[in-house]
Amino acid sequence: AVKAGLISGFASAGDLVVGDSGADIMCGKMLHLETAAVLSGMSSKEILKTLSPDVIWSDIRPLLSL
Repeated sequence: AVKAGLISGFASAGDLVVGDSGADIMCGKMLHLETAAVLSGMSSKEILKTLSPDVIWSDIRPLLSL
C-alpha cells in the first residue's frame, strides 16, 4: 500500500515509509521521505542499518502511536 501510494504520487513531505527490506528503505530515501525499518522481515538489523533508516523498530507496534 505504501509503495502504491508513492508510485501514484500521493506521498508528501512528512510521510513515513515503513518497510522490512532494503528495497523499502531505499525507496523512501530516494523520495526524500522519512524511513522506518521493521525487523519483521528477512533482512537483518545489520543490513538495514547500512541503509541508514531514520528509525529501526523490532515490530510495527510503534505505528499505533502515530
